[in-house]
Amino acid sequence: MSIARKIRRFAPLKFDVVQPISEFDLSEKVMLSPGYYPTNPSFVDTDLGRLLCIRGVNYHISDNSGLTSAFTTGDSYHSINRFALLDGRGEVVRALLDLDAAFESAEDVRLFSFDGALWGACCRPMSGTALSCGMSLMKLDADLRGAKAIPLASPYGSSREKNWLPIVHQGMLHFVYSLEPLVVLRCEIPSGRLDFVDPRCAEYSRSSFTFLLCGSASGISLDNRQLLIAHRRTVRLPRLRRIYVHRCATLNPSLTKLQFGRYFVIGEAEVQFVAGMDVDDDIVRLSYGRMDRSAHLAEFDRRTFVQTFVPGLRR
Repeated sequence: MSIARKIRRFAPLKFDVVQPISEFDLSEKVMLSPGYYPTNPSFVDTDLGRLLCIRGVNYHISDNSGLTSAFTTGDSYHSINRFALLDGRGEVVRALLDLDAAFESAEDVRLFSFDGALWGACCRPMSGTALSCGMSLMKLDADLRGAKAIPLASPYGSSREKNWLPIVHQGMLHFVYSLEPLVVLRCEIPSGRLDFVDPRCAEYSRSSFTFLLCGSASGISLDNRQLLIAHRRTVRLPRLRRIYVHRCATLNPSLTKLQFGRYFVIGEAEVQFVAGMDVDDDIVRLSYGRMDRSAHLAEFDRRTFVQTFVPGLRR
């Protein structure tokens, strides 16, 4: 990575601090193996209740700058996932051990509904090259006792893919591959074949992407647009402490143009990762990991949140 690109990646950004109207600790909703810590929760509401997935990681951030991590078990990065079904009060009514097994080693699962079924998009390690990983689409069984994996090929031949955002548009599944430049992929089911929504995107190469701004939670259809949320690494002055900031974006009906909102952090500036989002008539819900150490669900007043952070949508 060039010096100029490193400076751009970690340059300080202006951001707002937003306080939830309520917040819930999700960390104790699941049981993790010893040495693993909860983070980056995703959720989707179903007829059976709220389906929750929490990632477990085998390291902790070991310095105040947020740049160094230390393994808490094993000698290489590894993830596990734990699923639970919650009732209307947020209490666990069912652990889902078969889903836990199906998503072994997956990173940052994004849960969503599509075509009458429940799905998860995730990054999974690939055999062979060190640090290689690819995207997979997982279709959950109707009884939540397993999942079928559909590997998704890199559109640019990369051996490392992650943070694709699933969106459902006009009854079809798409992925936002990149936000800057904007690249949207149409996904055929059940083959997993990917096509560019804008054929001109095929002219890009791997070097076209810096991924300074990366996808977070699954997109949501609102007012004939797609509401997205993305994250970016930056630093906090004066101690150059690494943090993650987020921003919302709206994608137009033709999936060809983005409008970006202001950067924000939830509660305080630290390493945060939003992996789940839901919007109803009154509330915006964001599920997120904090310092790769705990999992949370934050609720915000919809009118205030949309007015402040979401461009191009009615309140």
